Amino acid sequence: MVEAVVLSTMILNHLIIPLIIHLGIGGSDISGVLINIKRVGILGVVFLGYLYYQFIGESYTLINIGIISLIAASQFAPSIIGGLYWKRASRWGATVGLVLGFFTWFHTLVIPLLVKEAGWITASCKTAPSASLSCARFTFSV
Repeated sequence: MVEAVVLSTMILNHLIIPLIIHLGIGGSDISGVLINIKRVGILGVVFLGYLYYQFIGESYTLINIGIISLIAASQFAPSIIGGLYWKRASRWGATVGLVLGFFTWFHTLVIPLLVKEAGWITASCKTAPSASLSCARFTFSV
């Protein structure tokens, strides 16, 4: 439950409040609105955790989920190192690299995580994905 409060606080501090400041929404005292947004965020995080448990939690071990998360976090390393030591590095190149890395990570690790044990694809797709055109459509339409 502490994790839900922390995540809700981060969502509020880093997403909602900058949006409120940028749009100029609110009056002199919006503390009641902010606390209610934080409560909704807590409920949302708990609900998403419950959905994850129902669909994926029992089919994968914690180590597999940890490895996938570590690989996702390691996508930032080339941009950080390139930005520090490469004189000709640009924001556009770093952004393109991060977006392509995210799509590669999502396609090669997250989609198989979502479809492996949940039964969302047929057995023919699991054995020979290139033989079935419907499997290719599924992979790219998700």
